[in-house]
Amino acid sequence: MTKSGSASAASKPSSGRSSKSRASQQASHSRAARKEYLSLLAELDRRRRTNQLAAYRPYPRQAEFHAAGATNRERLFMAGNQL
Repeated sequence: MTKSGSASAASKPSSGRSSKSRASQQASHSRAARKEYLSLLAELDRRRRTNQLAAYRPYPRQAEFHAAGATNRERLFMAGNQL
């Protein structure tokens, strides 16, 4: 047999088992990756729910009030609902 003939024979799978085994490994890896992805999504959701201060963005008047704290020790912000 020539080198090219032996190389082509070696590159072909010897039985159907190896392709099934690879498919099984890929499916297992896919399930593990999906499980990890879902657990990361759950953790992200938990962090958003438990750390709401991280998402706080003040309105312009509130931002002025916060900034005034750098120079004024005491300040008053009067606000109301349905006045």
